[in-house]
Amino acid sequence: MTNISTAVSVRNISDVTQNIFVDGVRYEIPAQELRVLPEDIAKEFIQLRGRFIQKYQEVKIPPPLGPYEKAVWIANASGNPLITPEVFIRKRNRKEHSWDMVASPNPLLVPRVVMEDMHTSERIVSTPEGDGETSLHFPPIRIEIPPFIRVPVPEHVAEFLLRRDNMREEHLRGQICQVRPPSEWEANDSWSYEDLRTYAFLLDRQGIRPETFWSPGVYADASRLQARIQVARAHNDIIYLTLSEAKLELWKRIFFRLIDERYGLPSREEFASAKADSKIQISILGNEEANKAAKENAIARAKAAKADMEVTTGA
Repeated sequence: MTNISTAVSVRNISDVTQNIFVDGVRYEIPAQELRVLPEDIAKEFIQLRGRFIQKYQEVKIPPPLGPYEKAVWIANASGNPLITPEVFIRKRNRKEHSWDMVASPNPLLVPRVVMEDMHTSERIVSTPEGDGETSLHFPPIRIEIPPFIRVPVPEHVAEFLLRRDNMREEHLRGQICQVRPPSEWEANDSWSYEDLRTYAFLLDRQGIRPETFWSPGVYADASRLQARIQVARAHNDIIYLTLSEAKLELWKRIFFRLIDERYGLPSREEFASAKADSKIQISILGNEEANKAAKENAIARAKAAKADMEVTTGA
């Protein structure tokens, strides 16, 4: 299973956002979502909100039917913030005795855990007495796929999930989809906020608009912050209360581009070039953030060069 990081996976089983404070930092898990957290933070969540936050146990995927059955990557596509916010649903008009198409909020905007029970075929075995044959029936296998992850499954399991998805009402279809396998190098949510914005800029600038993702928390000067808020409101930009909130929302948008084969992915070299291009950084981060990021990169490069020199000279 391809998750976002490699720590402890926990899941919010409630229908509201659960949050805790650890050393003055707020951590939150939105409703029905899966999060991969450092072990100490995950333990705090379970200890303080154990009724609603549970350690996620990966479900058992049915095994391949044979050694040559290929694996197919699928994903839970609910919670996609890039899809249309409204859909038209056929609804009965009792007053006019007719069926009308009514605009309704798109249900796929809400992240949901997809659960399906897959029935297995019966098995013919010899009777204990050895005088004949009998059939064994096995209980169905529960397949559960949380939002914002992709997972490889045997081809017959993928066909089953996609077929069940296609049997839903039209406005509910698309929760399960076949997706692009993970590439050798791509973004993940362990990246810094600034790096994710640069990656999004290269990935799909018009669709994600990374330049609109910013947080008041990165502005130390109150007057500059107020001016930025006014500009953001004038252009309908997205304003977030905290840096972690902004990063989480940006990551969701990047994830749905990563799994979509229609969009090309930037290479490691293209990303490094964009990080070094001051014009691109200013267009994404703004002057203040870009200058801060440039200083941090320069310090990091200097430390790396010093370490290499020490290794070379044997100091």
